[in-house]
Amino acid sequence: MTETSPSPRDGVAERAAAVIDRAGALVARVRGHVGRLATDVARDARAVAAEAEALYAALADGARAAGGAVRGSPRLGRLLGEAAAIAAAYRAVTALGGEPGEALHARCARRAHDVAADLRGPILKVGQLAAARADLLPPAWTRELLRLTDRVPPVDPAAILTRIDAEIGAGRFAAIDPEPLAAASLAQVHAATLHDGTRVAVKVQVPGVEDAVDADLAALRAVAAAVDATAPSLGLGTIAAELARAIRAELDYRAEAASAARVAAVHAGDPDVIVPGVHAELSTRRVLTLARVDGERLVDYLAGAGAAARDHVLATLVRTTAEQIFVHGCFQADPHPGNFLVVSGDDPARPRLALLDFGCVATLDGPVRAAYARLCLSLFGGDGAGAAEGLAALGFVARDGDSRSVVRVADAMLAALRRGVRLDDPAFDPAAALADAFALARRHPVAAPAHFVLIGRVLATLGGLLFAHRPAIQPFALIAPALSGAAR
Repeated sequence: MTETSPSPRDGVAERAAAVIDRAGALVARVRGHVGRLATDVARDARAVAAEAEALYAALADGARAAGGAVRGSPRLGRLLGEAAAIAAAYRAVTALGGEPGEALHARCARRAHDVAADLRGPILKVGQLAAARADLLPPAWTRELLRLTDRVPPVDPAAILTRIDAEIGAGRFAAIDPEPLAAASLAQVHAATLHDGTRVAVKVQVPGVEDAVDADLAALRAVAAAVDATAPSLGLGTIAAELARAIRAELDYRAEAASAARVAAVHAGDPDVIVPGVHAELSTRRVLTLARVDGERLVDYLAGAGAAARDHVLATLVRTTAEQIFVHGCFQADPHPGNFLVVSGDDPARPRLALLDFGCVATLDGPVRAAYARLCLSLFGGDGAGAAEGLAALGFVARDGDSRSVVRVADAMLAALRRGVRLDDPAFDPAAALADAFALARRHPVAAPAHFVLIGRVLATLGGLLFAHRPAIQPFALIAPALSGAAR
């Protein structure tokens, strides 16, 4: 079969022109009589539409070059067309000497959200991961992309059962519940029972998702290359490479099984933590079978728990997170509260915390862990200069060459921490404080290393839970042992 290339004449020019025609900012910037106004707007719209078509063609060439033998599929064509139209809308404003405003960011982000939600698969996961890059993306983009974390409609159960049989053989389970326990962009989880009565949870890669990976990642690399050519300071190529690596890693459940085993080893012997074991004989690259853990979702449990049990669960979460990051250098980098269950035991005041989903596990080597520990100790100790040195040692770089930018970010983190260590401050919002720090990094600007963004996501989620429930615990006392050990 002959391969075809996506045609640039797929309505990109018309859509770009429509965007320009609706852009009130263009009209507001033009001065003169009505006849000249109409002429200028029409000329600008045609020029940007032509640029969008040319950009589309360049993106298509870049996608084929970056992705090798990528088919010219309708999926790839739509991704490139949407990217070209969004880029053209931004160029229309900057071409007139203006700056993109909140309204333009919101419209373009909404368009990106809609195409990701519609196509699902890898591009949806890319959007979810990109939503965490508040250090790079405007707030309107992170708000829109965060909506991609909503529940994804499940796939036809027949297709899931067919994939399970193809991967591990028919009849390996005594029963499988056709209704998923959870559905996501790349996979869904079903309850099942082994022939000996053992209850398990089966994570199954959505059929067909692997076919979309090459197209989606090729489009992502092409768009990143095009943006880097005009705005290299954003470092979008680096971000695209990180996202591509994360997507590839999540598609190999053998790696997830290894991560689950490593996290289980980290918490071996901890009476407050449960990590489900892996059934290796019933797991492959596309199917992962784990021990079934019955419990209540963390958020639901905290909403109705007594004070003693609630405080114990949150203290366990703080302590284990610190141990994962600073002591073991292996932590769950997806902070979604749905990845935790609370399991009741003999003592009602000491329920256990179950950790789920190890598709996104990050690792930190010894020197990096030690640098983070020293940074935290500087922040807790009010040492602004030491905090700035710690940020620089971890790879924070001022893109404008101004070393004072890193100092400003350190001061902002220090100010937030002074309030954050007090759980009795009713006006403090940790998520807002983190957003302010990221906004400061964008303004100056300061590039943050990828591991900081992952840790920031975890700490923001943890901080949000702590300030929502105000437990009677001392966070610093819980994490101090991990910090002191790592900082040596």
